[in-house]
Amino acid sequence: MLDKYIFGAQGALVCYDVTNGASFENIEDWVNLVKKYTKDQEKPAHLSLVGNKTDLEHRRAVRIEKHSKFAEQHGMSSHYVSAKTGDSVRLMFRQVAADILGIQLSKSDMEADIAVVQAPVATQSEADLKATASAASKDRRRNHAKKSSVCSLQ
Repeated sequence: MLDKYIFGAQGALVCYDVTNGASFENIEDWVNLVKKYTKDQEKPAHLSLVGNKTDLEHRRAVRIEKHSKFAEQHGMSSHYVSAKTGDSVRLMFRQVAADILGIQLSKSDMEADIAVVQAPVATQSEADLKATASAASKDRRRNHAKKSSVCSLQ
């Protein structure tokens, strides 16, 4: 059935979850299937390897080197995105389209699609800050009172 979906495709995005090693292991099967079904086309489909969920970098299971090596071995372009935050999604689509069309993007073209990702800043109320400072001050006084120093000269 996949052959029906990708018939005549000029490009294919092969996506995996950077926090799930098993999803990366499955991409070789997908790449081989896409190559198999597009090999008889006048021009083979442009393949792009897309690592998703970069917003969960602290949970990364697939190393960047592994991603890059796979993309290079299979002649694929390489991209990282976060579908959740939208980080680099527009840029990735623009780069893939440019690759398919044989257009070289300028630096300003690429920078135009880099969105500033805004993160919320946690704030404490004035009362919380005073309570934290007061508790820290009491701890310092208590620890200072427990300490003793002895000077011994011989």
